[in-house]
Amino acid sequence: MSYLFFVSAVVASAFCCEGVASAEPKCTIDTAFYRPDRGTPFQWFESAKEIQAFHAEHYRAAGTVEIYLQNRSEKSTAVSRLIVNGQDVTKPQKGGDVVWWRLHPNPLPPKSFGELLVRLRNAPQKPIAIEVQFND
Repeated sequence: MSYLFFVSAVVASAFCCEGVASAEPKCTIDTAFYRPDRGTPFQWFESAKEIQAFHAEHYRAAGTVEIYLQNRSEKSTAVSRLIVNGQDVTKPQKGGDVVWWRLHPNPLPPKSFGELLVRLRNAPQKPIAIEVQFND
């Protein structure tokens, strides 16, 4: 399964900026994809048996959604709300599907590109729908 194509198509179709009803959206997606964690066959635990046991029993590979956007407006903008799969994760909840997220740079300067990262707790089992709302 190609996460790169699958997620970028889903993220691109679900992405939204305030003012999207206007003829020219303020923000557009340059590219978007899901980057899964890489597992490791190496024994990097050295002599820490507790860490090795924890890793063997509890480690689950997850990943990060990376969205590269362009602010086409004449004003800086910042994320006011982030919704992932219908849940508001602007302030991630302990144990939720989203561990953390960030926009860099924040705020996003006018006529510039930025990176929105959304760190997931588990690898997605279904399409990821992301809605981003920006302040004006």
